[in-house]
Amino acid sequence: MSVVRTLQKKIYAFTGGLFATWMPDDRAVIGDYGNLRDGRFQRHSNLKNKGITVKPYVHSGSTSSFKYSDGIAFRASGAAEVDGKIAGAAKVDMNFTKEGAFIYHSQGAKYQKIDNRDEIFAALIKKVTTGEIIWDDEYVLVDEVFHCDHSTILISESKSGAVSVSADTSLDKSENFANADGNLKFAATGGSILNYAGNTNSNPLYHAVRLNFPEHPGGGGSSSDSLMQSIRGKITGWLGINYPQPEEIDVSKHKESENTFIVAVADKNAKKGAKMRVTIETLKVEDLFSSYRMTAKKGPLKPYKKDRLKVDTINLKSATKKYMRK
Repeated sequence: MSVVRTLQKKIYAFTGGLFATWMPDDRAVIGDYGNLRDGRFQRHSNLKNKGITVKPYVHSGSTSSFKYSDGIAFRASGAAEVDGKIAGAAKVDMNFTKEGAFIYHSQGAKYQKIDNRDEIFAALIKKVTTGEIIWDDEYVLVDEVFHCDHSTILISESKSGAVSVSADTSLDKSENFANADGNLKFAATGGSILNYAGNTNSNPLYHAVRLNFPEHPGGGGSSSDSLMQSIRGKITGWLGINYPQPEEIDVSKHKESENTFIVAVADKNAKKGAKMRVTIETLKVEDLFSSYRMTAKKGPLKPYKKDRLKVDTINLKSATKKYMRK
């Protein structure tokens, strides 16, 4: 748990709002929704399975590589060193100096997001309101990912550990260890290491949002009802029924708020005030380890100190700001 917390806080701090997902079973794609458990996203389903077509937008200019590391000491050795590189058969020893030390490398990273964002959120809110989708209080929706052609992720579960990397070609200490051309071989030589080296077609970074109903407990309300119970109560008050037909409900974008939608009764003769707001809330790193309701009551966790994070990469933080959320 502490290892996952450390890694997530560091990745979040550097990328400006992205989360790490490294296990093959945790692969997240845009349109996925599910729960958060101990810092990991657990997929329940995808919007396409509920009749909502998500159009992916892949930024053609966002292909890149990145290299994150923390708590790692590198030592290169081989037949001969020329201009800082080891010529011929080579080896790099990685010493993991603390619990949670990690290597997070990728090549061929492409940024993807939900293209028809307003359309998708309006459709989701309507289906939740009409009961076509049963939406759990804790559900989050994946709306952005980085897809990587190759990735290597190594995480120390112990206070110390070691991994030896060998290659058939020249290798140096600044190597991108997701490199598919060097025929890299990884061998743990000490400690307990989570080894996800040589992954292909992975999505090691993602962004997520949640639906926030301001009258609901997580959004500032005081009722002990679940999200679905709160919605049903409002619908019953408006129409006298629990589950309205889609044509009986209108969902529209708020004119003055980028992330707010208005749910209202379609009948123009409906009683005044038969409407509610729904906001699209960006997930924060503390949300990975706290329930929706408990986050609202306890407040955020203490932020991670950025100055201890070693990064050797393109400026991915600037790239995400340029191509991603406004």
